[in-house]
Amino acid sequence: MKKIIFIVILLTGFLSAQLPFASAAEAERWRWITATDELALFFDTDTIKYDRHQTFHGSSIDKNIIRFYLEVEYSDMAIQKIIETMKNNGYRQGAWENLSCAIAYMMLDVEKQLFHPEYVTFYTADGTALITWHGSICNWQAFLPGTRGETVYQVITSYATDHDEDLTQRSD
Repeated sequence: MKKIIFIVILLTGFLSAQLPFASAAEAERWRWITATDELALFFDTDTIKYDRHQTFHGSSIDKNIIRFYLEVEYSDMAIQKIIETMKNNGYRQGAWENLSCAIAYMMLDVEKQLFHPEYVTFYTADGTALITWHGSICNWQAFLPGTRGETVYQVITSYATDHDEDLTQRSD
């Protein structure tokens, strides 16, 4: 139960840290979505794609579901809030003080305007993974108009529309 509460808190932060880039090309692949005083959101343009569904006749692309990596870069203020949340929920302290960012593999339902994390991995500034939580502990989540979730939805769906052919090819 504590994991569910914590992951919902963090994902709400994501949608209502960035690892240091190895090269300029790698930096360009992460497109900025939005930022606040506490966090900045980016998505990976090299891996965004549509979902695939298995059928009796093979598989088909489902353009209603978009899969993408969402990166969240945390400010020092946000990290302190996360540490406090972890402490209040009984998680061990220590490594969380080195938190820098999280990368979530997300699914976005275009029609229903819902999102779902397949998994979320939290990283230190040197790229060490702290923990990975799998989305099986979270249900699909709705976002409210005017929130970061809506901004993510708008940016991702706009990008998918503008780059439909690329997403379709990646989805094969």
